[in-house]
Amino acid sequence: GIADSIWNGTVLVSYLYMLGHGSNSIVGFAEALQGVSQLATALPVGYLADKTKRSRVIGSGGVIMLIATALTLYIVASEAQNHVSAHTSLVQLCAVLALWGVANGILTGPLQALFADSTPRGERSKNYTVLYSLYLVAGCVGPLVGLVLFRVWG
Repeated sequence: GIADSIWNGTVLVSYLYMLGHGSNSIVGFAEALQGVSQLATALPVGYLADKTKRSRVIGSGGVIMLIATALTLYIVASEAQNHVSAHTSLVQLCAVLALWGVANGILTGPLQALFADSTPRGERSKNYTVLYSLYLVAGCVGPLVGLVLFRVWG
């Protein structure tokens, strides 16, 4: 939603850029780790979700996402309090971004399949339109909030 588009859209990239001492290559590498881990996870998990209970697969993705959230908060807080160097935080954050990719790879496909299975056939088009519209609104509002936050706090 909105928080995801704030973090992934503007704040994460800026934070990685700062930790990497202005290197766009490091930002690209970190983002690529997340994308590749999501891709590598999505296909086998999609197969698994079709053969087992989707809710169980989704639950495991939720647990991994909670772990990734806790680790991300820990890394950012440790760096902010100068407990670790920027380089150490960058390496840790790259590893956690790979974990975020795994969580997204686990959740995205099975959640879409569960949504489709839970929606009556005559209402799928309407429900998917609402879902996509909400996704677009959140994707637009997040960067605007990020812009205001950067303007206010620098």
